[in-house]
Amino acid sequence: MVQIGNTMTYLKPHTVRQILNTTKNGKIFTVVFMKLNGDLRAMNCRRGVRKYLKGGKSTIAGNPNLISVFDTLKKDYRCIDITRVLSISANGAHTEPRVYSNRKAA
Repeated sequence: MVQIGNTMTYLKPHTVRQILNTTKNGKIFTVVFMKLNGDLRAMNCRRGVRKYLKGGKSTIAGNPNLISVFDTLKKDYRCIDITRVLSISANGAHTEPRVYSNRKAA
């Protein structure tokens, strides 16, 4: 959970996976997620890019919550933890994180 004035909740992993599975390889999408160090990151990325692969063994094969993507700005591969996604824009649809106020109603 992220706290920035209000409390935001992550999207459900199955929702993120469902959206990504309906996104065709090569289509650009935007994802906002919380990095492990606590920083927020917005990334424009694509799935299915193979142009820059150098061979070798996958380092994320054992973790089903990690999705490999190609960052279109940095021109490099990145991993997204689908349990830490706040919002995603893909296929013309945009999901927003649920925001709950920290204050109790009087």
